[in-house]
Amino acid sequence: MGWLFMPFSSMGGHKSAKAYLDAQLTCERTQEDGIKRGLRVLASSCPRNRTYYAAAQELVDDVPGNVFAVVCLVRWNPRSSDGHQFGYKDLSENMGPYESDMERAWSIIPVTRVHKTVFA
Repeated sequence: MGWLFMPFSSMGGHKSAKAYLDAQLTCERTQEDGIKRGLRVLASSCPRNRTYYAAAQELVDDVPGNVFAVVCLVRWNPRSSDGHQFGYKDLSENMGPYESDMERAWSIIPVTRVHKTVFA
């Protein structure tokens, strides 16, 4: 996937990249079959507004499920000339650019639930 850029006015009142992305990953929806599915952020960080790391957990009818890592590259430029001050790009294990500081993400996921992917 590519980058998604937006002006601060499109961030729903969130004052930081971390707050915006935490809100995007916290959701709940009742499906047509009546089952409620959602996500919640267990822990997150976005050091220097450069890379967002989070441990997110699936919820099914409010029962906690799988925990997984979320990593997004972040661009934060309050002085952007085109008015798009915030951007992010979500990463998966099979795409570049590779983030060299991945251990931060693993350190916030409960050890008993971690499935690490080895990067070459």
